[in-house]
Amino acid sequence: MLWFQVAIQWLHVLGGIFWFGSTLFVSLIHAPAMMSLPPRTTEPVFRATTKRARVVLETVGAITVLLGIIRGTLLGPVQSVQFLLGTPSAGMLLGLTYQLIRFVADLVLVGTRSNAQLRTEVLALRHPRAQSRQARLAAW
Repeated sequence: MLWFQVAIQWLHVLGGIFWFGSTLFVSLIHAPAMMSLPPRTTEPVFRATTKRARVVLETVGAITVLLGIIRGTLLGPVQSVQFLLGTPSAGMLLGLTYQLIRFVADLVLVGTRSNAQLRTEVLALRHPRAQSRQARLAAW
């Protein structure tokens, strides 16, 4: 049983590192690099990366959350609802609730936008002439 706990722990930690690191990479390196390219170059790269990244990051995120729940309940100290509502563990319950709500909201909000809409958002942010498009997107 100990090897199973160690495997779940490390898979959970590695999933979290991958998930968070990917977010940092996209925000700090990939997005600024895409913004510096001309729009005709950006479009195919944007399409290819968003298609692949969405599948990978959603899968890794779901597995990381699932392994965290397994670590806390089946392999961890959370054996009852009373334990979760106790003073030291209330933060764990709030954190878990927040992460689950955020994860589902991300799936719903990002999942409803097409690649064309996302591309339009990126182009609107890049070009000063597109301020009217940007205002329409903000209203959306």
